[in-house]
Amino acid sequence: EILTNHSKDTYKDSLEQLCDLGASEFLLPKEQLEGMIEGEIDITAFKKLLKDSGDISAPAIARKLAYLAHYPAVFAICGKKILSVPSGGLLNEDTKIYENLAIEYAFSTRNFKYRLKRFHPVPDNHLLRQALDKNEGLKGEDFFPYSNSKSKHKCYIDCFLSGDRIYGILYEKRPVNNENQTSLF
Repeated sequence: EILTNHSKDTYKDSLEQLCDLGASEFLLPKEQLEGMIEGEIDITAFKKLLKDSGDISAPAIARKLAYLAHYPAVFAICGKKILSVPSGGLLNEDTKIYENLAIEYAFSTRNFKYRLKRFHPVPDNHLLRQALDKNEGLKGEDFFPYSNSKSKHKCYIDCFLSGDRIYGILYEKRPVNNENQTSLF
């Protein structure tokens, strides 16, 4: 089916996505999640799974939650990265090296068509960067940190800090709590 539905250019990415999804289902079957998540898939569920899932990696958890979520969003994991940027000169000494927050992993939900580029720097004034600088979780409106800085697609961010990483959900639209809405399970 993958060979039939995908071109040579998209085949490898599609195959990798299916392999990742299969691995996350093996590591975190839906039945196991039913006992761990109470209610919606939100930042509280993300924190709880990271804390309670033992040896399962943060990217596997984020991927699984993104696959199961029913709203348009991106589950992101950001960390500090050393970046070297040429300053325009010809010598190695003309390269500036600095530490910045960058996207390590980003998993879009099934009904969100855009992707965040891996290892793309998060702008200094972005809410995710502010959370890192303040050493606390934050909520608020900002923009998706796309690699094309001209794209200003608003989002609502809910994030938390764990260790030296920022974990967040970047929602296309601000989530509304509705007790009449059915939950994932």
